[in-house]
Amino acid sequence: MEKTFTYSGKTYTLTYTLDSIRKMDERGFVLDEVRTHPATAVPVLFYGALIERHKDLKQSEIQEIYQALPKKEALISALVEMYTDAVSQLLDEPEEGNAVTEISW
Repeated sequence: MEKTFTYSGKTYTLTYTLDSIRKMDERGFVLDEVRTHPATAVPVLFYGALIERHKDLKQSEIQEIYQALPKKEALISALVEMYTDAVSQLLDEPEEGNAVTEISW
């Protein structure tokens, strides 16, 4: 799932991959803290959504873009949903035909 928006004439794409989520983890991101510690968790949530497609952005630019965005509650809800969808990839079952056939656990 991806979301796009335009800021100062440039189009940005928000998306999460397992790689961007790992980078968020390195910054100490915990999804439950979006509600309990929004001042620290929300910036990392937004950073993670931008970093996959916009690796050249500086932290100050990410903060500037976030501050300019309207409807932040809707944005945060969408980001949480996108994050959850990306994390669920870790639990997806393999497609038939590609599965390991002998397991003993």
